[in-house]
Amino acid sequence: MALDGAAQSVDNDDGSSIYNIHENVFFDSDGFKMDYGGHGSSFVSNLVVTRPTRGTCLGLGPFLKGHGDTFANNTCVLPGTAGADSVGGISQCDPNFMTMHDNK
Repeated sequence: MALDGAAQSVDNDDGSSIYNIHENVFFDSDGFKMDYGGHGSSFVSNLVVTRPTRGTCLGLGPFLKGHGDTFANNTCVLPGTAGADSVGGISQCDPNFMTMHDNK
């Protein structure tokens, strides 16, 4: 899959659950967004190339208690940035239910 210019490449929210988003290329769009009760999805081995003025590679909001997502082995490219501050964030997510590792 390749997306060009979308606001969010993958926008799982409003209860979206158990999506497997693996081995995709996302161009000129945000990467993975999950909030408003969405949970149980995995975003693994994807390439996200976006502009920092456009968005981020990751934006996760709070989940239902006891639920989380997997974000692993992804590569995020933000041309023109000096650091990881533009990669994105996880706001109010319980780290006990998040799986995050091996992202670049």
